[in-house]
Amino acid sequence: SECLTCHTPLLYVPRTSWPEEKYLEEILISDYRAGVAIPLEEYEAGNWAPYLDQAVLKKGKWDLPKYVDSAGEEVTATQKVVSLIQAICDGTH
Repeated sequence: SECLTCHTPLLYVPRTSWPEEKYLEEILISDYRAGVAIPLEEYEAGNWAPYLDQAVLKKGKWDLPKYVDSAGEEVTATQKVVSLIQAICDGTH
């Protein structure tokens, strides 16, 4: 989520034994095209450059989903969380 919010692509090594792998690929790769998988063999061999190049080309190329808040304004989930934290800190929530 941090990578999506900050418009920073994620370079990762697939781990088929990791239960969240399916969702990572579904969201980052399919939905947002914000991730680049580097095969384990390439990672271990230090052949990162072509994958880093792909990731750099993806930087900031996606839009986050927007929601309508109670005031009728379009906001991202990140903006909503920040406003809730501010309201809690201010004692208004």
